[in-house]
Amino acid sequence: MMARRNEPTKEQVEAAAGFLRDNLHLFGPQACFLETGHIDEIAYGMLRAAGKAAH
Repeated sequence: MMARRNEPTKEQVEAAAGFLRDNLHLFGPQACFLETGHIDEIAYGMLRAAGKAAH
């Protein structure tokens, strides 16, 4: 469940970032352009967008 105001929790971001790190192939050939140091930020943004879309 999302925290107040659609803000993902730290645990949600960590879980999503772990999933993305383990599945970079899902981004296709563009995966080579991802800065893996920013995966947490990407995960956070994706969770926020999903939370907003759900409401």
